Amino acid sequence: MNTKPKLLNKELLLYLLAGIVFFIVCFIRLRFLDVPLERDEGEYAYMGQLLLQGSLPYTEAYSMKFPGIHFVYALILGIFGQTHAAIHFALLITNLATSLLLFLIGRRLFDAPVGIVAGACFLILTLSPSVKGFWANTEHFLLLPALGGLLLLGIALEEENKKQLFTSGFLLGCALLIKQHGSFFFLFGCVVVAGVYFNKRPTRWKELLIAIGLFVTGGLMPFMVTVLLYFVTGNLGAFWFWTFEYAFEYASMLSLNQGMAAFQYVFMRIFQPNFPILLLSLLGVASVVWNKEIRSKWFFVCGFLLFSFFAITPGFYFRSHYFILLMPALALFAGVGVRSVWSRHSSWRTVLSLGIAIISLGVPFFNQQEIFFKLSPVEASHTIYNGNPFPESIEVANFINQKAGPNDEIAILGSEPQIYFYARRKSATGYLYMYPLMEKHGQAHLMQEKMIRKIENSQPKFIVLVDAALSWLMRPDSSQLLTRWYPKYLGERYQLSGVVMIPYNNPRAKSRLLIFERKI
Repeated sequence: MNTKPKLLNKELLLYLLAGIVFFIVCFIRLRFLDVPLERDEGEYAYMGQLLLQGSLPYTEAYSMKFPGIHFVYALILGIFGQTHAAIHFALLITNLATSLLLFLIGRRLFDAPVGIVAGACFLILTLSPSVKGFWANTEHFLLLPALGGLLLLGIALEEENKKQLFTSGFLLGCALLIKQHGSFFFLFGCVVVAGVYFNKRPTRWKELLIAIGLFVTGGLMPFMVTVLLYFVTGNLGAFWFWTFEYAFEYASMLSLNQGMAAFQYVFMRIFQPNFPILLLSLLGVASVVWNKEIRSKWFFVCGFLLFSFFAITPGFYFRSHYFILLMPALALFAGVGVRSVWSRHSSWRTVLSLGIAIISLGVPFFNQQEIFFKLSPVEASHTIYNGNPFPESIEVANFINQKAGPNDEIAILGSEPQIYFYARRKSATGYLYMYPLMEKHGQAHLMQEKMIRKIENSQPKFIVLVDAALSWLMRPDSSQLLTRWYPKYLGERYQLSGVVMIPYNNPRAKSRLLIFERKI
């Protein structure tokens, strides 16, 4: 008679613990709403501005990412305003909504304790500075439709609802459109649909083909609509070049050995502050072996983990924010880890599982307390992005705003597109980054020629030269055309109008932003 109330009370304790995590995460994210944009955010924000002005991605500004993220940013800027604080407030809402979806997935697959712990672990892991959690990278926005699609997929398969099956595919297709990495979540959905219908006895092949057809049709629709939009507007060639041809070149530059070294380095930086949660995830993976209830769901949870890992592997770059795509699966297994200790019939095991959950959720806050609770947004930016001019970009933009007319164009010799966003001035060139121009591929030299020609024809009011290695990533085999051209061009046509120093922990590195104004 007393078992159910005790269990209910213990679950309430988990809800209370998750509520505490919720408020701490919200407090920290609200503290860092004003953290300066980093360069990827700057790209999305600037191209979002252009979209609001009627200019499609890849026409006036170039990027190898699919255009979904630029549409997302345009929506954010249109609703919340064109400030970096507005962007980070949208990130907060997105992060909380994604956590709720993960809770619903965990509860549907297993029970409330799994969902509660999974949602709380996700909030902590995606906040961590080790994955650049304060910044609104594509991965955060990709996960929202991806998890929504997977949740709806489970419901559709259980109820054999064809409309929901189509809609779940559509949501996963939206995740793909935000970034190419989202394709792995869509492929996982295809595997789940095929697996469920194939395992029915007797196998109903017609229903299997119809189900896969509906799901795939829904998944491809966002992409096909985008292709049609670019075809109708006459920009399909630019879309194809940047998102497929150049993206393929970019993804083919690193070897497997280089990728493994990058994975080891980045994963250890993520593991160190968050090790209790990740160890709990490992316990969850191992519990599939001895726990029959958990093993019954192995197809979904293990497949989810596997395809989430595939999502961070393209190009073997393993950038820290890529790992955000892995966090839902790791958080779900952390919930499974707690559930493997939890027992309806043993009070001491339930108390032990609660203790494990409290420690696992609390230690990451303690390990990262310096950044979470003490540093200012600007100090955090300098600490996490040492040597990058993200706070200084605001100062440069303010300087330009004071002297430039509303229709004056500017150019940046460096990879700092956030300056365009802050200055609210159009770029004189579509190349927002110097990285593609410095890489070793067949188009690099031609890209430099096009950029030089465009700047000379536009004669922008201001040119910002970013004298910082991290903004160029120049290689020994990089084409030197651009670096030989700009000293002479700036010397003849422009005058130095301002200098902003970039703080750097390396005393030998003197990084700075040089602002050149066109001579009258």
